[in-house]
Amino acid sequence: MTLHKKFVLRISLRGILEKLDNEQFVRVHRSYIVQRNAIESISLGENEISLQNYKIPMGKKYQDELFRHLNLLQ
Repeated sequence: MTLHKKFVLRISLRGILEKLDNEQFVRVHRSYIVQRNAIESISLGENEISLQNYKIPMGKKYQDELFRHLNLLQ
């Protein structure tokens, strides 16, 4: 999903992530990859990420990687 469209793809998110710049994009849930600079806020209590008008779930499995990408975890 972008701000304007939804896309249906026949490739795994892992495959998509391998093609994207891993400095700009990070997987945050088994169903979501987000652009780092689009993240407005993170709610740890609700395991949720805010991106403009969207709130998407944040998988616990992906939290450490997300925090490393955002330099919140060493």
